[in-house]
Amino acid sequence: MIKKISVSAILFFAVIAASSATETAEFNIGYRGLTWDESLSDALPADKKNEVTSYLDNQFIKILTSSGLFVVSESSREDGKREENAYENYSLFPVITVFKQVESEISGYFFDCQVALTILNNSDTEVVAEVNTEAEVNPEADADLNTESDGRASEVFYLKHIGSGENSAVAMQKSLEGIVDQFEFLLIGFEQWSDSFRVIDIYQGAVIINSGKKGGLRKGDFLHSFDPWNSGKITGDFVVEKADGDISYARILKVKKYPKAGDSLRLDDFTGFAVNGYTDYFSGEEFSGITTGFSLVWWGGLYVFHPLAGFEYFSIKNINEAFIDMLIPYGGFKIVRHIGSMTLSSLITAGAGYVSDSDLYSTVYRGWQYKGGTVKASAERRFGNRFSLFAEAGYSYWYSGDVKELTDIAGFLAGGGVSVKF
Repeated sequence: MIKKISVSAILFFAVIAASSATETAEFNIGYRGLTWDESLSDALPADKKNEVTSYLDNQFIKILTSSGLFVVSESSREDGKREENAYENYSLFPVITVFKQVESEISGYFFDCQVALTILNNSDTEVVAEVNTEAEVNPEADADLNTESDGRASEVFYLKHIGSGENSAVAMQKSLEGIVDQFEFLLIGFEQWSDSFRVIDIYQGAVIINSGKKGGLRKGDFLHSFDPWNSGKITGDFVVEKADGDISYARILKVKKYPKAGDSLRLDDFTGFAVNGYTDYFSGEEFSGITTGFSLVWWGGLYVFHPLAGFEYFSIKNINEAFIDMLIPYGGFKIVRHIGSMTLSSLITAGAGYVSDSDLYSTVYRGWQYKGGTVKASAERRFGNRFSLFAEAGYSYWYSGDVKELTDIAGFLAGGGVSVKF
């Protein structure tokens, strides 16, 4: 995957392309040819390594020449080695930095290929694009790639893809094809593909993703698939059930379009908290009325227990229309289970009740007079990534202690609300 390519990097190519159309000077990119990091000397036999080099070279050059945005300028010396063309504005230096088979606990073969693509500015000493990268490559190799002896500015982009197949050869080919796709997406400038992960395969209902703990994915992370050709429209929701070093396994929560190998996924960048607002109708033997409340919940992905804290306001009356208004701060937890786009929960809370106003009790009994709690069951339906609606029902009991003038409050609750994730 291409990691953290900024908007300025995307715009860089568009600006250059536009300027080449309006000015007489031609914009030329010189392609310097694919090389291998020295640490990969034993990655493949020489003939197989040449096949990989030839394949990627041919595909990269084909993309450059057919894109309509670039003119490839190449020149060779008599000894067959490439040399720089004085008319090249920029030069590309791709280097394979990772080329290995990935171990997995499931059947099938997985192959990881990573390419560091250096873009060298031949005409300016300023950095060609503002880019932050966090590549999974050898730090020493990374330092060498960013160092130019003649002082010209350069920038490095990282392409990564894990391919899968029924044998090692097929997995390797799928990995190379993924690198070619990302090279094209980078140069043509599809902003929608930045900061995305890829689906490697679908195995027994599990979505296998081309990144794991090393790439920042963790169990419980939520991701969504999207259509890069349609303004990044979301096409599905997923949750990571297991994360290995280089591969993750996700469960499908909801999809408009069933995922397939090569689809892109993006991590939902929430803090892990949700704000819930709700209104319930309270009905008991002696009191009935409305309760309204808000809670802050750590929603925690796949984890079963989600702690929460909040407050609610009881406004209830007895059969004689005598009212009690009570504010209740509380804490507790939810026990959750995700089923498709639905989330089923059981909620348990405990708190204290502050009587703020009442024509049933004298002013002597204002203040913290009640202790108790609530149990609820809820069903929540997600709409998009941040918003959901839920319905709930439960039972609430509030004990007034040994004060004879006060009456315990007990009854059933039913209502619903909205949840917003941050």
